[in-house]
Formats: sequence, structure tokens, C-alpha cells
Amino acid sequence: MKKILVVFIMLILIFTASCTKETTVTYSSERNNRWIEDINYLQENLPKVHGGLYLNISAEEFNERIEKLKQDIPKLDEIEIQIRLKEIFTLVGDAHLMIANFESDIQKVFSLKTLYNIYFQPGLEEVYPIKTKWFGDNLYTIEIDSEYKEALGTKLVKINNNSIEKIMEEINKLISHNNEWRLKFLNPMYIIHPKILKYFNFADDKTIFTFEEENGEQIDIEIKVKDIDNVKFVSVLDKVDNKPIYMKKNDFFSYEYLPEEKILYFDFNIYWDKNRDNFLKLAQKGAGKGIKYIPRDETVEELPDFYSLTNKMFSEFEKKEIDKFIIDMRDNNGGSYEFGGTLINKIKNIDKINRKGKLFVIVNKGSFSAPVYDVVRFKEETEVITIGEPTGEMPFKNGGACYLELPNSKLDIFFSRWLFTPLDENVDTFTPDIIVNTSFEEYQKGIDPVFETIKNY
Repeated sequence: MKKILVVFIMLILIFTASCTKETTVTYSSERNNRWIEDINYLQENLPKVHGGLYLNISAEEFNERIEKLKQDIPKLDEIEIQIRLKEIFTLVGDAHLMIANFESDIQKVFSLKTLYNIYFQPGLEEVYPIKTKWFGDNLYTIEIDSEYKEALGTKLVKINNNSIEKIMEEINKLISHNNEWRLKFLNPMYIIHPKILKYFNFADDKTIFTFEEENGEQIDIEIKVKDIDNVKFVSVLDKVDNKPIYMKKNDFFSYEYLPEEKILYFDFNIYWDKNRDNFLKLAQKGAGKGIKYIPRDETVEELPDFYSLTNKMFSEFEKKEIDKFIIDMRDNNGGSYEFGGTLINKIKNIDKINRKGKLFVIVNKGSFSAPVYDVVRFKEETEVITIGEPTGEMPFKNGGACYLELPNSKLDIFFSRWLFTPLDENVDTFTPDIIVNTSFEEYQKGIDPVFETIKNY
């Protein structure tokens, strides 16, 4: 009798568990077919137009993973489909292969001025309201919603008892890259995305972030997903009265003359302007047969005119006493090559500044694509001193990117149309002449050791 009762109870528990299991969302066949059409379009056309799709992944593996994705579409939501695509893209080994809309989402939250969030429409509405940044091997909380301000300035060490190292190991599978510096620039941004943490089982309905204070003590805080419009970020820099010049700027590019230091400073953080307000896109009919420039639906009013601004800037050399000229390309994610070439050609002809100790270019792990191409040119063609961190892109001698729009979802697949060829197969980053790393202590005090090193050079 007891055995029968035990079996009966077990059957009840099994039945209850099956009833209480999270319900799988059922998507319409129409919706699923639209996604399958998109993936088919990508599968057919990307190999035709990519500069080297199968250099790091075989055609067989690429197609196997794509076919598996198509099979799984009925049980994946829109973001999960994109995450699966990003996992495949990362295996290709093309640092430019990405879903531009996805990158636009996370980079816009981090207030970066990049081609992605200027040109491609973001759609992320809810986030974990926390911004972190790598300083050495530690991930510090530089901004957070005011509701959790006690964690500001601490190290983020765990999420739901998973170490940051373990989390980043998984997140890195979503980031197309060709060096570790690119990963450290981007992977903190992915933590804000609820779907990513849930995809890797690092978050659930209750997500505990573990922070480590300066004295080594750890604090656990449940951080909830929040609508972006309702987030009120507080920053470790809020109490800094005199911020470094690179933190003060909020323009796409701008310059300033510092009379006390006799320094002309050019904040060159994007390779784009209003005259280039269109983008290279593969023709939708017969992809691979042609490319064309697609104008934006609306002009971005805040985009300046690069040539007008730099002409005014170069006139400063005749009006003012200038001891040093700094071109700051930190966090510059690239764009059109023509702008850097214009700068280099003008600087070469200004004898009083094209001298060792007079001309400086700053780069860091956020410098990617065109700025890396140009910093190599600066080294070859001018008397520049480069300074900062290693870059998030390998030095390369040619290459170019454009995008392919998926017909139904309108996802914009950014990729290398002309393969970015490394200058040296054994070198995966540009290492500046003078390496200067910023510590968290310097950052939170508003000290820019890179600028200070140049000033005192």
C-alpha cells in the first residue's frame, strides 16, 4: 500500500511540474516563414559578397549552423535569433561582420558617437541600468541608476553567482573581433542587455549583481530590468569639477585651443559628416552584382561639416602660438577613409608642427577600423608620436565594409566587402609608441594621464 501511495505522489509531482513549467511562446507560421526567408537570403548572398567568408570557418560548418538556426526559429524570439546569428558571425573571424542594429542599441546606451548609432535604428527598450568599464583586469561600475548608487565605483565581480570571467567568456562568443582589446572595449556593453544574460542563463526573474568594495567586502544587490527612458544614471564623474578635455566634448568632432599649454586639441571621434550622409549598401536585387550609396531618410542635423571645421582649425596655426597638436582618436569606431587622408596630407605640409615632439595621435582599445588604418599612415608619413593603449583592430593595408539588409526583419548585416588584410599576420593590434594606461583611481578623479604625458613631453 505504501509503495502505491509513493508512486501516486510521484506521478502527481511530475504532472504538477509539467503544468507549472514555463510556457513556450508559440509563434505564427507566417512570422517563422518571414524569418526563414531572411536567413535563406543571408545564406545565399553573404558568401557571394563577403571578402573572405570561409577563411576561418568551412562552408560546411557555416551552412550546418545556419540550417540548425532555421530549424530552431519557431522556438526563438527576435533577439534570440539575432544572438544565434552573432554566434555564427563570430566564428567567421571578420571583426566587421555584425548586426549593425544590435551594435547600435548597446553603443547608444553608452553614449558613443559611432557610425552604427547614427545610421542604424536602435530598438532596445529595456536594460539593466549599469555601465561598467575595464581598468586592467577589473570591471568597475562607472555609472548606475540612482536607485543602486551604493554600488557606484565598486568592482562588478559576479552576476547570479557567476564570475565575471565566466560571463565574459560566453559574451565574447557574440562579438566579432580580431584581438582581445576589441573584446574589452565591447563586452561591458553587453551586460546591460537582459536577453543576452538570460540566453546564457546568467539572469532570471531575480538577478543579483555582486560588487566588491575597496576594502574587499562584497555586497549583493538585486538589479531589475528598467525602461531606458526611466533610468537616472549617476556617474563616478558627477563630483569632478574639472573634467579632462576628452570628457567635456559631446560633438561628433571638434577642436579647442588651450592657451596656457599652447596646445591645439582635435577630438576626432568619428569618420562621418553631413556630406557623407549616406551609406554603401549592396543592391537588394541580385546582391553581389552591384553596390550603391543609400541616402538616409532624414538628415542628422547635428552632423557637422568635416572640411569646414578642419579648415577653420588649420587656420589656427597662422593665428596662434601652437607648441603641440593633438589628434584624439580614442573610441573612434571608423567610417569613411577620406577624412583621415585629408588630415594627414595637410599636416605633412605644416613644417612647424610636423616635427618629433610636436604632433601626437591618441588611440585606445576603442579605436577600430579607419583610425587604425590612419594611425599607421601617420607613422609612415609624418613625425607623429602615438600614445595611449593598443587598438581594437589589427593594422591593415586595405579593406572596406558595406551592409546587406535582410528583406523582412530589416536587419542590417555589416560586413567586409573587401577583406581587411593584416600588415603582419603575427600582429593583431597597433601598439602606440608610448603606452599609457588609465587607472580607475585616475579616471574617477578626472585625471587623463595620456593628456598629462603629452603636456609634459
